Amino acid sequence: MKQSFNIPAGKFAGEGYQQQCAESMNKQRQRHGFVTFWLWFCIVCSALSGVQGLLMGSQLSSLGYYATGLAASGIDYSHAYGQLQDASMILSGQAVIGFICNVVGYVMLLNWKKAGFYVLIVASIVLSCVGVYAMELISDAYSEIGRYVSSMSLNSIMVFGSVFGWILLWAILQIKKNGVSYWSQLN
Repeated sequence: MKQSFNIPAGKFAGEGYQQQCAESMNKQRQRHGFVTFWLWFCIVCSALSGVQGLLMGSQLSSLGYYATGLAASGIDYSHAYGQLQDASMILSGQAVIGFICNVVGYVMLLNWKKAGFYVLIVASIVLSCVGVYAMELISDAYSEIGRYVSSMSLNSIMVFGSVFGWILLWAILQIKKNGVSYWSQLN
């Protein structure tokens, strides 16, 4: 028995078949409304975090000027100023790269690509390592000008936040619609 497909006139037969397969696959795959909301919410939060990271970097740069002003008291704080400048550049770059990686990962998840989840995990690991280094620079600079900032507590919060974020995202991707989880439908 021969099966026929409704192929528009003038189109290549394989093209019409591929389009029908894609349409039927998209009709079968559905995600829970909360999953869609969460992925879009994460994209917006990533954008806001990117802006906040850029602003934080510029604030650190202005703190470097504070260290320069203290040099008038006879103590050379140029090393602390340099460390704060370096940390501000690192954090600004981290904010931009983090924003780009997060948006790419979440858009991939919205487009049914499981690789988006792994992009988010790898980006989070790399950016956490960069953040730990930047926090060490900030801690050293502050200790040089007579203030103590615990980089260990900041770093542990950063790492815990990343791991918690992965677990939360994975759990949200497990939400089912019509008895099928979004995670199991990803390519």
